Amino acid sequence: DLYRAHGADLVAGKDSLTAWLLVADGIADRRLEELLSEVPLVGEGARRKERKRLLEAARAFVAYDWKGRAGRRFVGVELPFGERVPLVLPAGGETLHLRGYLDRVDVEGDAALVRDVKSGKPHLRRGEEAGPVARIDVQIGVYALAARALAAAWGTPRTVIAAYAYASGRGEVEERAFRGDAGTLERATEEWLATSAQLLASRAFPPAPDEDDCGYCPFRPLCGSE
Repeated sequence: DLYRAHGADLVAGKDSLTAWLLVADGIADRRLEELLSEVPLVGEGARRKERKRLLEAARAFVAYDWKGRAGRRFVGVELPFGERVPLVLPAGGETLHLRGYLDRVDVEGDAALVRDVKSGKPHLRRGEEAGPVARIDVQIGVYALAARALAAAWGTPRTVIAAYAYASGRGEVEERAFRGDAGTLERATEEWLATSAQLLASRAFPPAPDEDDCGYCPFRPLCGSE
């Protein structure tokens, strides 16, 4: 709600950070009350804890966005792609039809910046997760390809950089970003999509080699132990 109503002004540096934090507090409180009217929490202590976490996450994101606003132009939030007609992407000789929403799009310098906001544990680019990792980055990679495909419609550059922004409510927002090496994410995503498209076309659904990848898969009971 904050960025839908005020995103352009906030990113342009109008008013002050203090003013925007107060606006964010009001919106977060209202949204929390709406949620609690449908999914009530047991006990005042639980309500206070959830409110504190939500306010800290909202404030941290606004502060992070305010700090990094120089050289940016706000484009939009929750921008749809493939809403009426699926977005068509070539993938390894096959074709994929996609639809979804991008959390946030800005123009940063001469590139479109695509960000997806996460509330869970940050996956920073270090160690085994330093490069593009399919289980983490396929989502933001697809969003980057969608932003490039829709650049003319959105009035944004075809060059796309991408990042996850982790606003967990446990400190400052941290990024998993592909800026200087956005091409590595693009190439990896194209390879992942090509593999997926070819498997879909051949009706082949091999189990993942790592069982941890299957934690949220509804088809897990069908795979067995091999």
